[in-house]
Amino acid sequence: MEAPPLAAPICASQGAMGSLLGKMEELLVAPDGSRLPKGVKDRMLLLGGDLGVVAAYLADLSELEDPPPTAKRWMREVRELSYDIEDYIDEFCAAPRPGRRANTMARFVCRIGRVKVARLPKRLKRHQQMGKMVSQFRIYVEEAIERHGRYGLDCCDHRRRYVSFGPMLPSRPYGEEDAQLVIDGRVSEFIERLANDEDQKLKVVSVVGSSGIGKTTLAKLLYNRIGGQFDCRAFVRISRKPDMKRVFREMFFQLQRKQPPDDYKELALIDSIREYLQDRRYLIIIDDLWAASVWDLINQAFPETCLLYLNMYPEGYKICKDDVVEKWVAEGFIDQIEGRDLEKVAGSYFDELIDRRFLQPSRLNYNNEVSTCTIHDEVRDLIAYKSVEENFVLVLDFYRKDVELSDKVRRLSVHFGDIKYAKIPTNIRTSEVRSLTFFGLCKCMPSLTEFKLLRVLNLQLSGHVGDELLDLSGISELFQLRYLKIACDIRTELPSQMRGLKYLETLQMDTTLTAVPWDIIFLPCLLHLHLRFDMNLIDLMGHMTPPSELGSSSSNSSPSGGIISNLNNVRDIHLTFCALPSKHLERNMEILGSLLGRLGNLKNLTLVSSSSQKKIAASGASEVTILWDNLAPPPLLQRFEWLLHSCIFYRVPKWIGELGNLCILKIAVRELVKNSVDILRGLPALMALSLNVHRASVENIFFDKVGFSVLKYFKYNCSVPWLKFEAGAMPNLRKLKLGFSALGDLYGTAPIRIGHLLGLKEISVKIHGASVDAESALTSAVSNHPSNPRINVQLVDKIFYGDRVTKEKDHGSEEEQNAIMSANFDEYHQTQDKESSDANKQVGSIVPLPREQEHGILEHDEYAPKDPDKYKQSDIRSVSSMYPWHLKFLETLAFCT
Repeated sequence: MEAPPLAAPICASQGAMGSLLGKMEELLVAPDGSRLPKGVKDRMLLLGGDLGVVAAYLADLSELEDPPPTAKRWMREVRELSYDIEDYIDEFCAAPRPGRRANTMARFVCRIGRVKVARLPKRLKRHQQMGKMVSQFRIYVEEAIERHGRYGLDCCDHRRRYVSFGPMLPSRPYGEEDAQLVIDGRVSEFIERLANDEDQKLKVVSVVGSSGIGKTTLAKLLYNRIGGQFDCRAFVRISRKPDMKRVFREMFFQLQRKQPPDDYKELALIDSIREYLQDRRYLIIIDDLWAASVWDLINQAFPETCLLYLNMYPEGYKICKDDVVEKWVAEGFIDQIEGRDLEKVAGSYFDELIDRRFLQPSRLNYNNEVSTCTIHDEVRDLIAYKSVEENFVLVLDFYRKDVELSDKVRRLSVHFGDIKYAKIPTNIRTSEVRSLTFFGLCKCMPSLTEFKLLRVLNLQLSGHVGDELLDLSGISELFQLRYLKIACDIRTELPSQMRGLKYLETLQMDTTLTAVPWDIIFLPCLLHLHLRFDMNLIDLMGHMTPPSELGSSSSNSSPSGGIISNLNNVRDIHLTFCALPSKHLERNMEILGSLLGRLGNLKNLTLVSSSSQKKIAASGASEVTILWDNLAPPPLLQRFEWLLHSCIFYRVPKWIGELGNLCILKIAVRELVKNSVDILRGLPALMALSLNVHRASVENIFFDKVGFSVLKYFKYNCSVPWLKFEAGAMPNLRKLKLGFSALGDLYGTAPIRIGHLLGLKEISVKIHGASVDAESALTSAVSNHPSNPRINVQLVDKIFYGDRVTKEKDHGSEEEQNAIMSANFDEYHQTQDKESSDANKQVGSIVPLPREQEHGILEHDEYAPKDPDKYKQSDIRSVSSMYPWHLKFLETLAFCT
C-alpha cells in the first residue's frame, strides 16, 4: 500500500491546493468513492470545478514579484481554505467504517430480531454531514472567486518574477583544498556566452553563495574580461547596512567619469544615472548584495517550500540530509516524477541547496557528499521572515508567551529546552497543526491527542527529576501520521497497537521502549524502521506475534516466520542492541539471519551496539562468532553495517558476493583470508569498505587490478597490517585508513606498498604502542607519496581488534582530532558526536543520535586540517627510541612509482 497520491506537492505559495485537487479526483474515481451517495458526489464535482478556478487565480498571483496587499490577503485566505478542505477530506477517508462481517451481522439481527441497528443511521448521518460540509465549502470558494473579481486581481499589472534559465555556475566540490578560482571549461563557456551575446535586452546575472568561495573573484574576472565591450561600466561594493547615497555617487562617478554635484540627493542621482544609461550598453556589478532581491533569486533557484521548512530547526542545529529528506516527503512537498523515487528527488533538492551555498556543510561522507549541514545565517533570516509572511511555520520559545495569531497554525516548532514550566499558548489551535517539532522536557509536552491532523511528529525530549516513564499511547489516534521520531532519555511507552497508522513511513525510536507494538509489521507504508531494545530477539518476536497466533505456534518453530513477510516494503532497518545476554546472543543471530532473506526490498541494514554494550565488551565479556553461510540475502541490499562488539563473523560470508548493488560494507571478522578478498573484489558497486580483523593473517593480503574499480574509501584495522597494493589496484581509492598495533612483529613480511594507489587524497594511520618519533618518521615517509595526499598519523592507546579495548590517549590539537575523528572504529557505533551534541544541546537537553552516524560514514568536520602543511613535514626526527619493527615498517613503506 502507498500513501495517497498527490497531483501536485504542497507548497508555501499555493498551500494545499494542488494536493487537494488530486485527492478529490482520487476520491471520486477510486473504488472507495462508490460509498459516497450520488448527491454528495455531484456536490464534490461542483466544488472541484470551483477550486480549479481558484487554483488558477492563485498560481497566477504567485508569479508576481511583489503582489499588492489585497492580493496577498486574498492568497493567504485561499491557502488556508485549501488546508481546511483537505483536512476534512483526510478525516473522512481515515475515519473507521464497519467491516463486511459487521454489516452482515447487523443486517441479520435486523431481519430476525426486528430491532433497530444504530450503525446504519450513523452512516447515513455521516453522509448527510459530509454533503452539508461540501456545500459550505463551495460557498466559501464562490465567495473567494467573487472577491478576486471585486478586488480587480485579474488585472494586476505588477512585474512578474525574474526566472533564471541556463546552467548553474559550477561550484567548487567540497573537500577540495584549492584556494584559487579554477576557470574550467564550464566557467569559460559561461563568460563567452555573455561576451558574445547579441541580444540587446537587459539581463540580470546573480552569483550566490557563502563567503570565501570566489564570488567576487569571478565577478572581477568577468568585469575585466568583457567590460571593454560596453559603453560604460561600474563595479560597486555594498555593505550589510549600505549608505545608498554613497553607493549611487560611486556608481555615478564610474559610469560618467566625473563627480556628481555635491547637492545631489538620492533621487537626483538615480535620475541622472538612468538618463545617462539611456540608449547605452552598460555593465554594472554590485558586490555583496543582501536584500529582498536575494530572496527573489532563492525563490526561483530552488523549491521555495523545502527551503522554508528548514525554519523548523533551531538556529545552529546540525541538519541531517536523510532526516530532512524523509520529512519533506512526509509533508507532501515533493512532486512525483515518473520513474523516480520521491526520496531521490528530495535528495536532489537538498544537494542543489548545498551547491548554491544556501546551506553550509558540516560533515561529509566517504564520497565527499554533504550528509549534515547548517543554515547560512543570512538565509535563515530570510526564511524566518518569509515563513511568517506566508504563515508557513510558527516558531515558539519560552520567551514568546503571548503569540498573536491571525491565521491557523499548520506547522509548529517549539524550542523550550530545559525550561521547567513552559507551555504552548492556549490561543494556538493544536487540532489544525500538521507538523510538530518539540524540544523540551517531557512534562512540558502537550497531549498528543490534541494534534489530530499531524503528519510529521519529531519529539526531542528529556526527563526531569522523578520522571521514569514517557507515556505516548495517544499516538495510535494520529491517523494521518507519516513520520514519527522520538528521542528521549527515559523509558517510553508506545500504544499496544499501532496498526491504524496506515500512512506511517518512518518509525525512528531513539529511546528505550517498554515494549515494541507487535502490529507494526502490518504498517503498509513503513519504509524506515529504527529501534533499540534491551531484550533478546526471541522475546521481541514473541511480543510481535499476535495473541491469536501465540497458542498455535509450536515450540520448535520461529513465531516470526510468516509475520516478517509483512515488512516486505521496508527499505531501511537500524537496530541498536542495548544489552544482550551471551547465552542468547548466538540464537538471536540465527533468528535474525533467517529473517533477512524475506525482506525483498531491504536496501540498508545496520546493527550497532549501544554505549552500555560497548562497556560490557570493554570489560572483557565473551564474544560470539557466527557464520551465516546459508543465508539468502536481500537482493537489493546496498548498505550492510555489522557493528556489534559482542558478535563478529568468522570470515566474510559467501553470500556477500551475491550483492551486486552493495555500495557500503562495514564488517568485523575473526580472520581475513584470500578467499574473503576474492568475494569482496567481486562486488561491482562497492564504494566504501571497512574491515575490522581480529586475528592477524597468516599470509599476505594482496590487492591487484582485479575488482574494487569504484572503491573510494578503505579502512583496515588489524594487529599487523599485512597488505600489498599492486599496480592498478583500487584505481579510484581516495581515502585509506589503517589501524594496527606496535606489538605485532613485521619481521620477514612483504613490503606494504601503497605507491600504486595514485588517486589517494587522504591517508590516516593509527598506531598502538608507538613513540612520538615513530609518528614523525611515519609522517615523513608517507609524505613522499606521488599524489601528495593529506597525512594524519596518530599514536593511541587503543586499536579495536581481538579482545583488546582500552582507552585512547589524546594526541594533537582539537582540530587535529576532529580531522581524524572518523578513523575510530567506535565512531561507527552509536557514539554521540561531540560537536553535534554541543550545538544541538542548546535547544534541548536530550540530543538524539545523529543520522549521519547511521546512514553515512563520518568524515572530518572542516574537510581538511586548518594547516595541511603541518602534516607534510620534510624533516625526520631521531628514531633512536623506536622499536626495531618501526624501522622495518618504515622501510616497507618505500613507495613504488
